[in-house]
Amino acid sequence: MFYDVKSIRNPSNADDYYEIQLFYNTFKVKLKTSHLVKLPYYRFTIHGKRGSFIKRSIDRQEEFLKKGILPETKGFGLDTPNDYGLMNYISTTGEEITKFIETPIGDYGRVYDNIYSAIMYHKPKLVNDDELLTVIEILEKAFKGDNPKIITL
Repeated sequence: MFYDVKSIRNPSNADDYYEIQLFYNTFKVKLKTSHLVKLPYYRFTIHGKRGSFIKRSIDRQEEFLKKGILPETKGFGLDTPNDYGLMNYISTTGEEITKFIETPIGDYGRVYDNIYSAIMYHKPKLVNDDELLTVIEILEKAFKGDNPKIITL
């Protein structure tokens, strides 16, 4: 993993920039953000051997909640077509295909309901303990010590 987490504006303030790269056997994942950009990044940019996917924003749950619109409300969290993801790829027959991908409706509450069910009723977890611990380890190492740095898990 490669980490670069820092405050660009003022080193004594909270971090305002990060770039994290995760290296796997056959692909690389790059996470990056900064408060010092004029135009926002795409929230999701995925490139593969036969195509690409881009999306400007995450789902709209937080936006709706801030407006007082609750999850029980019809249409809660629905994206407009302008917010859908865009996919362009070459099919197995060699045809170039471009299409918009509607955003699935998210439900953060489902995660908390699942944690409760796992603790109280021993139901399966949506995210297993090893996955949680790996994410925690990645985040902890990103914010410890000097940056930039490269570490191995």
